[in-house]
Amino acid sequence: MKITIDEKNKQKEIEVVIKGSKDDQRVQTIYQTLLYYEQSIVGKLDDRYHQIPLNHIYYFDTTDNRTFAYTSQHVYEVNYRLYQLEEKLEHDPFLRVNKHSILNLRKIKHFHSTMNGRMDAKLINGERIQISRRYVPDLKEKLGGVKS
Repeated sequence: MKITIDEKNKQKEIEVVIKGSKDDQRVQTIYQTLLYYEQSIVGKLDDRYHQIPLNHIYYFDTTDNRTFAYTSQHVYEVNYRLYQLEEKLEHDPFLRVNKHSILNLRKIKHFHSTMNGRMDAKLINGERIQISRRYVPDLKEKLGGVKS
C-alpha cells in the first residue's frame, strides 16, 4: 500500500482518494474507517438537539429505557435502542460489551481480565466499563484476534 500526503495544495477541506478495487476488503476497511470521522448522531442536551461526531463518543448506555451517548464533556440522550445502534454502527469501532452498553473501542486506554471471564476496560477519560464474558470473544475478534 502506498500512502501520500500532499501538502503543496493548502486546501481547507481534507480530500482522500482511495485507488483500488471496491471488492478489495482492505479498500472497504479503509473506507469504513474514514467514514467514522465524518459520521455523527443526533443527541439531546438541555432541550436542544446536537450533532455528535461518532469519534467524540466514548460509549452508549441504557438506563430506565433511555439511551445516552457519553462524550468527554457531556451526556446526550439519543433516540435509539441499543440494538438499533448495534446495527447502525456495525462497521465502526463500536461493540456491545454488556447488556446495557456499547463501547467505542478507540477510546480504550487498556483492559484486563477479571473474575469469571469478564474484562474491565479503562477508557482514556479514566472511566471504567465492564465487558461481560458473553461479549469477550466479540471484543477479541473486533480487535483482530480469533473468535473463540
